[in-house]
Amino acid sequence: MFCRTLLVAIVTLLATSVPAQSISAHVALAQAATAERAALAGGGVTIGTTFSHGALHLQMRGEVMRGSRDRIASPCAGLLPIGTTRCDAQRLHTTTTLESGSIGVRLPLLHRARMTFSLLGTLGVARIGTESRDSTQRSRLDARRLMYVPEAGADLRWQPTVRVPIALTAGAAIGSIRPFYRERIEDGYTPFNEALGLRRAWVGVAYVFVR
Repeated sequence: MFCRTLLVAIVTLLATSVPAQSISAHVALAQAATAERAALAGGGVTIGTTFSHGALHLQMRGEVMRGSRDRIASPCAGLLPIGTTRCDAQRLHTTTTLESGSIGVRLPLLHRARMTFSLLGTLGVARIGTESRDSTQRSRLDARRLMYVPEAGADLRWQPTVRVPIALTAGAAIGSIRPFYRERIEDGYTPFNEALGLRRAWVGVAYVFVR
């Protein structure tokens, strides 16, 4: 879903007669404030276009991240039968995935030599999922949810030489992963019913070209 959306966005931007465009690839690290304190790693692609003589940039980003860790917890959720021992706390291996697509603006503030510092603001949609398994693989906790993600951050771009339209990029952002609505399930596993904090950092390479 997100890959198709990103491909359509790239084709649409390349077909328009805008003053300047860019495409960048990056690797990223993130931490989502889930019950598992998920630490995520992955990568993505950002495409952008410039308006108002470089004063404002519109950008779209697609990103896929994944992380896993071991934790001590019960492999059960909801209402439990009295006297059961299968649901006692034990070591679980938890895998978290985050697939997101966003649109936002980039506002350049400072220019020094071939370096540009900008503020970022984005709004996106993300599919987050978590899978927990015990050592026997017999007990499992799974949950997936489509949520929206507001973010604010900053990035730094440095172009080593004006002769080559390639820039190195680095940035960071903070935001939250929020549900569109609350699930009312009394006897179930609903880890994504509340807003979750999100922190991201990335480095990448951008190619800028002029139409």
